[in-house]
Amino acid sequence: ARRLHVTVPADLASFTGRDGQRIIEPGTLELRLATSSTRPRLTARVTLTGPQRHVDHTRHLHAAFVVGQEPVARA
Repeated sequence: ARRLHVTVPADLASFTGRDGQRIIEPGTLELRLATSSTRPRLTARVTLTGPQRHVDHTRHLHAAFVVGQEPVARA
C-alpha cells in the first residue's frame, strides 16, 4: 500500500449554466476513485468555496496524481 496524493482542479466541476457559459458554483461535491462506475474504492466529500465564476476553453481538466514513497501504516 502507498499513499496517493491527488490534486483535482475545481474546473472539473464546471457545467453549462442557463446562459450557455461554463460555470463553477460553490458547494459540496463527492469525488470517487473507482475501478468502474459501479465499484468505487474511495469516496471523498469536498467543498468548493468562493464566488461562482465562469470558465473558458483554458480551463484545467486533468487531475494530478503522485504516488508517495512511504508505505501506508496498516492497523
